[in-house]
Amino acid sequence: MSNDDQLAPLVDTLTQTPLSILKICRAYERHAPNHSRYTDQIGDEIYRLGQKALNITDGSRPSYQRMIDALCKQLGSPAQEDELSAVSTNGTDLRL
Repeated sequence: MSNDDQLAPLVDTLTQTPLSILKICRAYERHAPNHSRYTDQIGDEIYRLGQKALNITDGSRPSYQRMIDALCKQLGSPAQEDELSAVSTNGTDLRL
């Protein structure tokens, strides 16, 4: 499981993104900066923004790698393969 310090950069990036609705999420408002208390909402936001980045409107589920690549490209923050594997193994993939 990820701790708050590990999740902080991810949450900061998400909340600074104009398309993000995480910053108005009740769990974020209630628990930030204790990010580990609302990991489901963080995962939902990553998934939602990933689908938006891929322009998916039919409800299909892209692969985790494809979704993260598209989201990082849209945010201007290229993901490194070793970073993605570290995120997945420490539980931050948030069941995507």
